[in-house]
Amino acid sequence: MDNPRILRRYTDLTSVIDVLVRKSITLLDPDTWDDKNDTHYMSAYKSQKKLKSLKAICFTTAAETYHHWKIFSPGNSGICISFITEKIQKKLNLINNVKSGLVEYRTLKELREGSSPPLDKLPFIKRYPFRDEKEFRIIYESKIETHSSYPIEIDISDIDRIILSPWIHPALAESTKLLIKKIPGCEKLKINRSTLIGNENWKKFAHSDLETKETFSGSL
Repeated sequence: MDNPRILRRYTDLTSVIDVLVRKSITLLDPDTWDDKNDTHYMSAYKSQKKLKSLKAICFTTAAETYHHWKIFSPGNSGICISFITEKIQKKLNLINNVKSGLVEYRTLKELREGSSPPLDKLPFIKRYPFRDEKEFRIIYESKIETHSSYPIEIDISDIDRIILSPWIHPALAESTKLLIKKIPGCEKLKINRSTLIGNENWKKFAHSDLETKETFSGSL
């Protein structure tokens, strides 16, 4: 089930190591995003507000899905880092020029029949077909300073857990866990490999009768 108390960031191993070593999440330029409708809205917002810098980072409040893994974290090096929403939000509230919130998904019909979105809403609006992403977005803006990126400091305790790719070999997963736990402050981090495409408890139900099903447990 979806969990708004958790913010999931699907990325790759090198990016997660950077987060853990630097103890920060880094907001980057949205110009490289795949959805050009999205980048257009961000560009329009930057232009109309006469900003010198506009950086962003995206998360999801959705439960684990095949879509998120395949699109945002494909292959063996894919990884999901989950943050505790309340702890991250408290930090954001203390930083000037930082805004955050859930993305709103609108149809073309809604925009045609209604009024244009308010300027301050532009960074938090996407087309309706992207609704399954259930995105939470953080942006940094400045009319004075120019940044190539913008880091936001975090604590390791802000992290709920790290989930390794469902495509990584179990032996490689164990080595990756050991590597991550050697990073200062990360010794007690919860780290597990996703069983999305290979859950042994799920498989057992194909060979179980009704009387034995209660003996098996597992996540979605």
